[in-house]
This record gives sequence, structure tokens and C-alpha cells, in this order.
Amino acid sequence: MRVDVTAPYPTSAEVLAVGAKEVAEWIDFTYLRHDPLAFGATRFDEFRRTASKGLGIGANGIYCLGSGAIGWSLNPEKMLGSDLKPFDRASDLDMAFVSETHFESAWRELRAAEQKWLARRTTTRGQRADLDFQRRKFFDGAILGDKISKLGFRSEWISTLPALRGIAQDALGRQVKMNFFIYRDYWSVHNSVAKSLYVCQAKRLSIGA
Repeated sequence: MRVDVTAPYPTSAEVLAVGAKEVAEWIDFTYLRHDPLAFGATRFDEFRRTASKGLGIGANGIYCLGSGAIGWSLNPEKMLGSDLKPFDRASDLDMAFVSETHFESAWRELRAAEQKWLARRTTTRGQRADLDFQRRKFFDGAILGDKISKLGFRSEWISTLPALRGIAQDALGRQVKMNFFIYRDYWSVHNSVAKSLYVCQAKRLSIGA
């Protein structure tokens, strides 16, 4: 897949105007880019190289999602009336790591944790909330690595994440919360973005904008 790093960042209106026939190309060439707004090309290249080396994930399977990607959040719950919420100093960063191997490992660990909690009948409200969130994301082919206490690649994860957070903080000049999603394949990322875009567009239409 070719990514045009010179493509301009779109406006909120342009994002919400992307047509159904254009969505696939728009995601490939404008959204899943190698110069996301939060990083820029040079910093993101450093981020991808560090993640690839530390976690054993292909550099071309690492993406920035959310408002950090193009400057606008595709979370419909964060919309400001008929407009998308812009990336600001309070925004966190959503990162996508595409790896079937890591996804399958995390999925097994998640299922084992669920069975352990259910057998003990001692799940806390927080654990149940985490499991419910993971189930919703699993439908999109994603697992939030931050919410799994034990991973088959935990040592690599622990040793690499501080460096990744450091790169992001240097790029933004501030402390930033980062969410690390493990996706099964590229199309899972693609479909997740498309779904979020469609919901935002539908919400905009529902309020008559």
C-alpha cells in the first residue's frame, strides 16, 4: 500500500463529506498516513522503527489513529454539535499495531484471564468493564493491550512502551496518555476507521447540519 505523506490534513467539513465510494481510498491515502499530525513524518518514522525493533512488529503495520492522525476525532461521542472534535492539548493518542501473531497471543491471554476471574467469582467492577470493552473491540479485530495484565510478549512490551511514550511526548512537548491497540490485520484497522466515520456522518445528518 502506498501512502502519500505530502497529502494535506483535511478540514472537519472535508472529513464529514467523504463519500461512500471514496472512503476506502481516503482511509488508505489520507487517514492511515506515515506523517500523522501528532508526530510529523520524522518523529513517526522514529516511533515506528522503535516499536518494530522492540516488539517485533512490521514498521508498515504501525499507525496513529484518532485525532492524532489527521487532527480530528472520529469518535461520535466527542463531536461538538455537527463538527468533529479537534486534536488539542488534552487529547490522548491511539496507536494501532497490526500483527496477527501478537493479536492471537493477546486474545489467548484475555480468554485465560476471563476464565480465571469467572472461576473465582471475584471479578471487580473494573475488571468487568475491561472485559466488556475488550469484547466490543474484539468485534473490530482489536484488543487494547494496556488492559491485559499478562501478555506472552510482556517483557518486550514493558521495555519498549516507555521509549514510545518518550518519542510522543517529545513530538508534542507535553505529557500524553497513549492507548495501544493490537489489530489482527490491516483490514480490521481499515474497517474500524470506516465504521467510525460513517457513524459521525450519520450523527451530523441527524441534527440537520
